[in-house]
Amino acid sequence: MKFRTSLPLALAFVAAFGLVIPIQTFAAPQGTVVQIDDVKLHKNGSLYGVVLTSELQPAVDKAVMIQRGKEVLATTKTNESGGFGFAGLNSGVYQLVGPEGQRTVRVWTEKAAPPSAAPQAVLVNDTVRAQYGMQRLKVFLSNPFVIAAIIATAVAIPVAIHNSGSSTPASP
Repeated sequence: MKFRTSLPLALAFVAAFGLVIPIQTFAAPQGTVVQIDDVKLHKNGSLYGVVLTSELQPAVDKAVMIQRGKEVLATTKTNESGGFGFAGLNSGVYQLVGPEGQRTVRVWTEKAAPPSAAPQAVLVNDTVRAQYGMQRLKVFLSNPFVIAAIIATAVAIPVAIHNSGSSTPASP
């Protein structure tokens, strides 16, 4: 079976569909800001922290990784109080990656640290991260323009195929 399609018609469908999709659908959630915590280094460039569950209880025996960019610098496990530590660090920005969460920290030497710098990093396991993505899809699909575009496409494609002039007879 051979179908003849009209390229201008197909482009018109794509363009029409693109016009009804709000650009915010593909953008990062509004108000999303990467939070960077200031943390003070201790002697020997040691960074201390704690991993907590979503109920704010110590996360025991959990792997914690420190990285700079994509380079993993070290990995350790939390102790019985959820604590962990890394030594030999210099001032800079690092990512702390736990079993279910991540935190970006800017570490400072004791002398250079601002007064607001925390003595340790806190990493809370976040088990509800993906819920916002489903909410965005739900909002997108409830947009009346999107619904109209889907219906228009569902009607226009069979009409375009029918009007394409296919001379192949239907089989009984």
